[in-house]
Amino acid sequence: MEIGMLWYDGDPSRGMDEKVDRAATYYRNKYGRSPNLCLIHPQTAGQSNMDSNTKIEVQLSSLVLLDHFWVGIRSEETEEQRAVSSN
Repeated sequence: MEIGMLWYDGDPSRGMDEKVDRAATYYRNKYGRSPNLCLIHPQTAGQSNMDSNTKIEVQLSSLVLLDHFWVGIRSEETEEQRAVSSN
């Protein structure tokens, strides 16, 4: 993901699934596309289990601030394109 939307949700009463869903819903309403990737800080994820039925891939990244959710569209760059651009 090269471009995304940063969403803050520090409410401890909400579960991780709900937080990701709220961020994705806002993204969909604002940009007219459904995000398929959400990056969160490892400490934000904590011990929570994400629902396997979610359509959004959740990845951990220490580059994202605590209690923030970086949602967007996964880059469609192929392995071949990555190999060419790294040479």
